[in-house]
Amino acid sequence: MASIYFLVFAIAGKIWLKKRKNKRASTPSVNQNTFTLFVAAYKNDIILETAKNLLKLDYPKELFEIHILGDHLSESCIALLKELPIHLHVFNLKESTKAKSLQLGIQKANRLNDYIVILDIDNHVSSSFLREMNQWIVKGSSIYQSIRSPFPQKGEVALLDSVSDSIDHTIFRAGQNALHLSSTLAGSGIVFSKDVYLDYIPQLKAIGGFDKELELMLSKNHLFVHYVPEAKIYDEKVSQHNNFYSQRRRWLSAQLYYAKKGVSDGLKSILSFNINYINKVFHLFILPRLLHVFFILALSVLYLLLKNSTLSIIYLALAAISVLGLVIAIPRAYLSLKLFYSLTTLPLFILNYLKVITRLKGANSHFIHTKHFKQKKKQEL
Repeated sequence: MASIYFLVFAIAGKIWLKKRKNKRASTPSVNQNTFTLFVAAYKNDIILETAKNLLKLDYPKELFEIHILGDHLSESCIALLKELPIHLHVFNLKESTKAKSLQLGIQKANRLNDYIVILDIDNHVSSSFLREMNQWIVKGSSIYQSIRSPFPQKGEVALLDSVSDSIDHTIFRAGQNALHLSSTLAGSGIVFSKDVYLDYIPQLKAIGGFDKELELMLSKNHLFVHYVPEAKIYDEKVSQHNNFYSQRRRWLSAQLYYAKKGVSDGLKSILSFNINYINKVFHLFILPRLLHVFFILALSVLYLLLKNSTLSIIYLALAAISVLGLVIAIPRAYLSLKLFYSLTTLPLFILNYLKVITRLKGANSHFIHTKHFKQKKKQEL
């Protein structure tokens, strides 16, 4: 089922993006909305570069505020941040989570503007980010997901992680909106109306995967997430296999936890045929795409060895459909010899995933931090 899902939503996403490419908002926002930017910053000095980048936003300065939510920052970093025209909130949480930082932001900010933007410590934004987001904000809508593009980074791990992200954008964001379903959240680059932010962020209890918990809460209450690919943010991709392992262990553990929770807590929504909620729960039961294809191919080989050619061919066809859907979802800019060369490292990624599966226990009971590194060469935004 997931194989056909990939293909259908990849095609739908591509068509949606093509139609939207040269189109402005059908109902452009006449008013200039005000924005509060919350940046969750944990134990890393790269927040300095992020803060400086946000100060370059091409939007009236009186209409947005930058709030750095600094958890366990170094004294030297704090001193440098205090020199910038931003709002700095420093704390040392006993049990650090992104959700707790965002909740503290509500308490520490003197006021919240019309819309709140959630950003990560490694996120840079295009100078037009707020202008583009403001252009697409429409009356009656309250949640938007921007596009996350990668910084220019070297290495096969970073390239394949970037491609994976781009597939998500096509299938799980553009494709969803194309078929009138709510976009998935990416963890950052999310924009909320003030009322929705105040209603839902204080309810979060997630240690890992706060975006998964938030998606279930929003879809359960029939709130729709709009995808806005014109509003761009840039983030760092994992560039080392050990970081890939830690990040995916955190993600898969959270996915498994919320898959169980989605069924047990949302039975009423499922029985009432809440399509968006059912769709979100279904996402949580989909294996990571690489594992999905690997296991289907393994089943095809197994049935071939068992001399059941019919089932072997069926699973081989499903693998081919999956791969076709994923290839369609990849932006043309990534289709190069460099990408094909990087595919030779896929066995290492599969081994990492198999290792993750055997060590999921306890991963969602404590905060697992993804290491970030200073970019040697910054993207011109």
